[in-house]
Amino acid sequence: MIFFRSDASSIIGTGHVMRCLTLAKALRKLGKKCQFICRDNKGNLIEKIRQEGFDVRVILDSKRIKLKNNSDNYNLIHAKWLKTSWQVDAKETIKLLNNDKVDLLVIDHYGIDIKWEKKLRLKSNKIMVIDDLADRNHDCDILLDQNLVKNYKTRYKNLLPKKCISLLGPEYALLQPEYQRLHKSTKSRIGEIKRILIFFGGSDQNNLTGLTLSIFLKLNRPDISVDIVIDLKNRYAKEVILMTNQHPNITLHNNLPSLAFLMQKADLSIGAGGSTTWERCCLGLPAIIVVTGLNQKKIAEAMKSNRVAVTLKPNINLENDIKKALRFFMRDKNICSQMSKKAFSICDGKGINRVIKKLI
Repeated sequence: MIFFRSDASSIIGTGHVMRCLTLAKALRKLGKKCQFICRDNKGNLIEKIRQEGFDVRVILDSKRIKLKNNSDNYNLIHAKWLKTSWQVDAKETIKLLNNDKVDLLVIDHYGIDIKWEKKLRLKSNKIMVIDDLADRNHDCDILLDQNLVKNYKTRYKNLLPKKCISLLGPEYALLQPEYQRLHKSTKSRIGEIKRILIFFGGSDQNNLTGLTLSIFLKLNRPDISVDIVIDLKNRYAKEVILMTNQHPNITLHNNLPSLAFLMQKADLSIGAGGSTTWERCCLGLPAIIVVTGLNQKKIAEAMKSNRVAVTLKPNINLENDIKKALRFFMRDKNICSQMSKKAFSICDGKGINRVIKKLI
């Protein structure tokens, strides 16, 4: 049995669970049985996981404790993502595993590190960690970091066991199968922008979707089509829906199984710098990236240095910065073509195949 320990919430977002689902589906096709262990956070994806056909063992959000700065979670920046101490979470996870044989435990959680993993060693034959930060030690057999950042080949050097297999870079990006298929048939963008995709992740706590939409509307470009992907459970969803009234060139999308087909049609994407970065690159989609989390900063810097995106930081000038970036793309007919060609070379969508070969 393969178990996944990952969480989603209005704070964490949905990306960690979604890429675990991609891996779990690929393993299921090979006859492997997979289950998830998730905490019952506000904004969780437990029902989504079940709808995909996987059992979920739920850690009830009832043993929350206040974490102190000098707690045994020491300096983990994302320690609070566990909603409790690592000791309690490890104990709860072990209890849910019961006496089941765990062939592989996959962990995708910034709030978990070597101490938690050592506790689970007695329960699991092998441990795989999916990470983006390289900010803590791990006790694992396989480490996957799909990100292209500065010194990405060496930054885990002193954080892992010597025998740990490291899978590093976008060549191991956990993308859904349709990205690999569409990579071959999608062409580089040419000429003026005709379609824009706006997507700021599964939570978008700061309503960057609404901000970006309002900026676009002020530009008065009814000739450009816009696709907006937003969770209708988002507290700003009604506001965004109202903004789209009387604008037939704007289409709202909710609960999509994949962004691949919208990305293939778009000439430009505006969104965050998380795991969707590699989806965009796979389909050669230029982007305006707004950094919405610590894990996205280095990714955005790499995209800027590779000239496949314009990157922005959230600040008091963000509205003006987005406006300038949009005008930049609309003014220069060649910039999308140049960025698109470079994006294609970064990710081919075959990462899931390479990861599975290492696991099986």
